[in-house]
Formats: sequence, C-alpha cells, structure tokens
Amino acid sequence: MYASIDEEADRRSVRELRIEAERLTAERAALSERLRDTDARVALLRAHTTELAQGLCVMLKTVRRELKRKDAQRAELEAATCAWPASTRAPARAMPPACTALSDAAAERLGGAGAQHLARASVMGAPCAPRL
Repeated sequence: MYASIDEEADRRSVRELRIEAERLTAERAALSERLRDTDARVALLRAHTTELAQGLCVMLKTVRRELKRKDAQRAELEAATCAWPASTRAPARAMPPACTALSDAAAERLGGAGAQHLARASVMGAPCAPRL
C-alpha cells in the first residue's frame, strides 16, 4: 500500500517535471526568437546609423566647399570693388549728412545681400547710398 502511494507520487512528480520542462523549453524557444529579432533590429539600426553618418559627412563636405566658394566670390567682389578707379566712386562728403545717416541705418537693418547692394550703389555713385 505504501509502495503504491510512493509510486503514484513519483509518477505525479515526473508528469509535473515533464510539463515544467516543456514549458521551459517553449519559453526558451520564444526568448531565442526574440533575441534573433533583436539582433536583426540592432544590425538594421547599425546599417542605418552608418548610412546617416556617411550622408552627414557628404553634406558637411558640400557645405564646406560651398562656404569656400562663397568666400572666394566675396573676396573677388571686394578686390574688384577696390580696383575701380576713384573717379567712378561718389565721394562720401558729396551726400547730405541726413542722406548718409539714412543709408547707413538701412544697410545695418538689411544686412547680408541688402547691405552689399547698398554698398555697390555707394561705390557706383548712387545718391543716398551708404559711405564706404
């Protein structure tokens, strides 16, 4: 009688252990699948990151090249402006003081291309252009 109770308990334990082993095996397989998915995502992110970094390097080189080109154009324009004969330039004292102050204020407000336009107008002798 005691032997059959012990045998029954052993059989239950073996069944429970088999069920637990199957559950753990299935959980391990699911975790392995998730790990493979994660590894694939990491590889994809690395590839995208590398691609983005290369794109940024190309853009940076392009911007640097464009800045150098713009600097060269500006230097060329400045050299050409300074090389014009003095007779083509309007003397600053020929403009009324109010006109000069107005054009200087406009050049400050405009900045960039607007200021360059007013500066060129001044060199060419346009009335009410800023002093150079």
